[in-house]
Amino acid sequence: MSKIAIIGAGNIGAAAAKLFVNAGHDVAVSNSRGPSTLTPLVNSLGPHARAMTVADGARWADIVLLAVPWRSPEALPPADAVAGKIVIDAMNPYGCRARASSRRSIPSTSSTSSLAAGRICRSTTVMRFSLPETTKPQSAK
Repeated sequence: MSKIAIIGAGNIGAAAAKLFVNAGHDVAVSNSRGPSTLTPLVNSLGPHARAMTVADGARWADIVLLAVPWRSPEALPPADAVAGKIVIDAMNPYGCRARASSRRSIPSTSSTSSLAAGRICRSTTVMRFSLPETTKPQSAK
């Protein structure tokens, strides 16, 4: 199984972490506030999950999922941490008040351009979603 770092622990990151753990992968979750803020989420995910800093998680993993707001490129890992790795861009193009951004470029070409050493692929995401109860992490119930 793969080691997957999830950068961002909001709706998308927490849901992906739960799904990856349920599929048998080892997961590292990180956010801008630090590993200690992720204890409830990590505990709900079980023994295949851990909290790490953004940089440490990206270096540890085989695959890196970017699930931070597009308006926050400073939340991305350093380029050397993702060199040669698969980087999944699940960032949404919205501004500070959850409004669609007026930026003219797409997320995977603007926010992730500094991560060009990784093998970047853009995923689709949705802004409003509801997970079935069986996939929600305990902290989200």
